[in-house]
Amino acid sequence: MAVGEWPAEKRQFPPMLITVAIATYNRCQSLALTLEAVSNQSVLDGFEVEVLVVDNNSTDGTRTTVESFVARDARFRYVFEGRQGLSPARNRALADARGEWLLFTDDDIEPAPDWITSAAIAIRDHPEWVLSGGRVLARNQHLFPAWLTSGHYSPLALLDRGPQARPLGASTGMIVGANMLINTAQARLIGPFSEKLGRVGDTILGSMEDEDYTHRFLDAGLNCFYNPSLVVYTDVESKRLRPFYHWRWHFGHGHHWAVRRLPSFEKSHLTAFAVPGHVYRQGLVNLLQLPFAIFSPGNLMVHLNLICWSAGFIRERFRQSWQGE
Repeated sequence: MAVGEWPAEKRQFPPMLITVAIATYNRCQSLALTLEAVSNQSVLDGFEVEVLVVDNNSTDGTRTTVESFVARDARFRYVFEGRQGLSPARNRALADARGEWLLFTDDDIEPAPDWITSAAIAIRDHPEWVLSGGRVLARNQHLFPAWLTSGHYSPLALLDRGPQARPLGASTGMIVGANMLINTAQARLIGPFSEKLGRVGDTILGSMEDEDYTHRFLDAGLNCFYNPSLVVYTDVESKRLRPFYHWRWHFGHGHHWAVRRLPSFEKSHLTAFAVPGHVYRQGLVNLLQLPFAIFSPGNLMVHLNLICWSAGFIRERFRQSWQGE
């Protein structure tokens, strides 16, 4: 029996279907590279694959690009979603997927050659992992500035928690939607990705739809795991390597935390304008520590990022209070 082959007595008849779902918006060139990498993937015995591409109002050559793959490979499908935003696009994939499992990635990603096989092995060996996610690695890490260490990877949507599989939890970190495997039936029971926490174009950064979705699985008592065998790669855009982008991202992340209203975070002995006292305190402490971190670029960025986060949270809560929300 070949390595990775499913023994005959364990095979599914008919084969189990995995839907690879890719939401895309105006990135036809990088999308073509993603689709090419997916089309060249091997598939484990006992599994089949469909590739569902959700065009989220693209105005470039996205449709033509996808249709060129549809014409040569019957596994590819094109779907249009007119509601703008990553969450509506993913929700369209969740609604239209034919597979028992959904494997999400993005339009600027190149999956490792064994990505789908690794997903199939996880489904075969650990069907109880109803939601799992793996590594998202940068191919151009050598271009990162000195201050951009792994502690600053969240705005880059990168993830690497080491070589060991481990359960996810509120204190152990979430996963990234660019490399996420979920059981379709369970996902439909959990419900759609939150549109109010999702990214829409390049307006408010720091979205939280992935984190919120994982938390909802965990809150339902379902098994969620980090799976390091699932690996994808990306070239981080040059704009994301600049401090201003990170400040914008953390400001937006604070905004989305204010929108989310997580009960455990909201607890505070003092609240003003619907802002918990510990948020004011965090912002003030980091502001006071700035002079002491000025000669350490890494620490300086940490404090600046946290100040931006607090500012985003406070601004959104002030807006909500002013508008009576």
